[in-house]
Amino acid sequence: AGVSLPGPGYEVRFNYGDKPSQYFLLQYGFVPTNNPGECVEVALHLRKADPLRRRKLALLERHELSPRARNFHFFPRRLDRDLLAATRIQMMSEGDLGDPAATAAAVAGA
Repeated sequence: AGVSLPGPGYEVRFNYGDKPSQYFLLQYGFVPTNNPGECVEVALHLRKADPLRRRKLALLERHELSPRARNFHFFPRRLDRDLLAATRIQMMSEGDLGDPAATAAAVAGA
């Protein structure tokens, strides 16, 4: 038994989901005019010369914010809390890394 198809003039809709415009362009060949999912992927890197690099990477990994495992998103109209938390950790001083309250405040955005 076959599936009956609608007749001529029937409107077919497809939900592409919440994706950035770069994905639409590369996958489907067009860019939506008003895209609520618009964002730019951001890859963070800790400076190799940072003497606190290992401690910061361990903290990022503990909170699933490791730049080795993921990218972050920069949205035009909202803030990616994970990006904010990862940036805070990258900017921490040695004193901040040893202070549980400062560490908790840094990852509060995660």
